[in-house]
Amino acid sequence: AEGWFNRGNAERIRPNVVTLTAVIHAAGNSREPEKAIFWYCKARDMRIDPTTVMHACLLHALRDNCTAAQEWFWFGIDQDGIVPNSVTYNTMIDSAARNGQSALAAGFFQQMCQRFMPDASTFGSLINGAAELGDVHAARAWLELMENTGVSANLINWNALFKACARSQPPRKDVAEDLLQFLVRVRGCTPDTVTLITLVGLLGKARVKELCIALDVDYDSIIRTPLDSREAKRSLGIQADQSLQFLRLSRLHLKRSRPRKSAKKK
Repeated sequence: AEGWFNRGNAERIRPNVVTLTAVIHAAGNSREPEKAIFWYCKARDMRIDPTTVMHACLLHALRDNCTAAQEWFWFGIDQDGIVPNSVTYNTMIDSAARNGQSALAAGFFQQMCQRFMPDASTFGSLINGAAELGDVHAARAWLELMENTGVSANLINWNALFKACARSQPPRKDVAEDLLQFLVRVRGCTPDTVTLITLVGLLGKARVKELCIALDVDYDSIIRTPLDSREAKRSLGIQADQSLQFLRLSRLHLKRSRPRKSAKKK
């Protein structure tokens, strides 16, 4: 992306907001947050007004550093007049959750709900964030709220609950077994390779096989099935969902929602 930008400059083709947004998004996908910040500032230096889409791409690039993401979230709002959209909030929720800041993630969730409906990406980040911390209660509460809101939970979300049970101190073997029985008997859902691998680490192979026999689940068939390309993408969880969001974002009109605040004269 930078190569095409430099080539355009060499040919005296003036870059526009779409050009800079694409370069920032590419930096984010390459996990180069410093470059994303550089190109965002470059746009401002070139008097190209940042848009909500450009701002969201910057935050996506900073998702692994929650402190930096939070600083630039407010910078965009205060200095560039950015009006956050649902992807902006989802990115901040994901950043806070993946960095173990559950209270901050919940705070951004509350802000989001004042203007937008949370979606599968929103709840996926919150559930997985709680699971990483081994917080079984929070993970279950987010999944219940997800379904009460009308957003269907998928196997990725349930697998996150099993992960929460495994990471809990002490491990919640009882909850994991209850969840598996509920998942199969009540929901009619078949566990996948990720489910069984997580449960084997928690309960032991012999116990998982016993449960599978009782639930009429073909353990050997599932455990020997390698993850196909679809399941591999699913196992990435929230990143795959956000890629789809940024694809939709790229098709939005890039007009600014309101003018940038004028700089104060010294």
